[in-house]
Amino acid sequence: MPNLVPPVVTTDQALEYYDRVMAVVPEGQAFQPLMTLYLTDKTTADEIRKAKASGKVFAVKLYPAGATTNSDSGVTDIKHCAEPL
Repeated sequence: MPNLVPPVVTTDQALEYYDRVMAVVPEGQAFQPLMTLYLTDKTTADEIRKAKASGKVFAVKLYPAGATTNSDSGVTDIKHCAEPL
């Protein structure tokens, strides 16, 4: 279920979150967070390309709007996601 409020919807947000996660990983500990974006009706193909180019964002998560806790920003109609997908 989506658990961040606000959700991580841009590459910049994902990279900031990545830095916060890595800041608490003990030195010498091998750990690679697999960052994701929260897919919304407004996610663009350019944002998906930027995410891929970052080398740290590996996927998008699709939550139907209102289907689960904190999914209010989710996809209202899959047709809205045709361009980025």
